[in-house]
Amino acid sequence: MNNTLKLFLVVVISVSISLYADDEKEKGHHGHGKKHFKKMDTNGDGKISKEEWVKFHETRFTEIDKDGDGSITDDEFKNFHKDKEEAKDSKRTKK
Repeated sequence: MNNTLKLFLVVVISVSISLYADDEKEKGHHGHGKKHFKKMDTNGDGKISKEEWVKFHETRFTEIDKDGDGSITDDEFKNFHKDKEEAKDSKRTKK
């Protein structure tokens, strides 16, 4: 397995674990965990296939990799999560 693929898998797993931990903390808060699951379950069958899992995380990787160089820096990762939080806060204030 080449180093790029290994790095990609490590990042995907790390992001997944982080998102799952956030989902678990947020279970009682607006159904965040369910929303995350539904985003990955693109065919709506109540299960996440390997293909759905990989597609979701490839898309997420591309979103985070702002400069498109095929890797995610610490700053890109932090900025992605910061931007997500700001978007959530903005949504909350509009309600």
